[in-house]
Amino acid sequence: MGRDKALLLYQDRTLLQHVSQIVETAVGNVTVIGPPERYTGLGLRVVPDIVAGSGPLAGLVTALRETNRQWVLLIACDMPNVTSKMLWDLVITSSRSDADAVVCDTGRLHPLCAVYHRRLLPTAEAALSERSLRMHDFLAKIHVERWPVSDPKLLANLNTPDELHAIGIK
Repeated sequence: MGRDKALLLYQDRTLLQHVSQIVETAVGNVTVIGPPERYTGLGLRVVPDIVAGSGPLAGLVTALRETNRQWVLLIACDMPNVTSKMLWDLVITSSRSDADAVVCDTGRLHPLCAVYHRRLLPTAEAALSERSLRMHDFLAKIHVERWPVSDPKLLANLNTPDELHAIGIK
């Protein structure tokens, strides 16, 4: 896209702030995984990726290392349509699950809207050290519970300028 989607303005704040507010309403706190020099001024807790430039898997490893909780909600910052209720329901489902991860499913898995158990840390670290960075490859190695989401628009992410314009971002 040529620019940092997290910093795009959406409804009078950045896309990252918008999604972070939804997450905070759902679960009570938010930690942004990414470059602190880029996001610190947004009023959010920011922790740098354990291995910068290694994508969402590095973010997951960082989040699992940072938490003292059993489960971590991982969500991309470019999903402006998610709702707090949906995320809360996802988290509640994970608390009752024996899976390693509870992953949103709209007919395809959405590894960047999922809840991961802390016991996955060694598996995620191994994948990261092997440079096996694709999240779908990681999901194939673990016990996943698919969590159906009936409206795919809730998980729509923004990847093209046309998608940005469709929701009012220029």
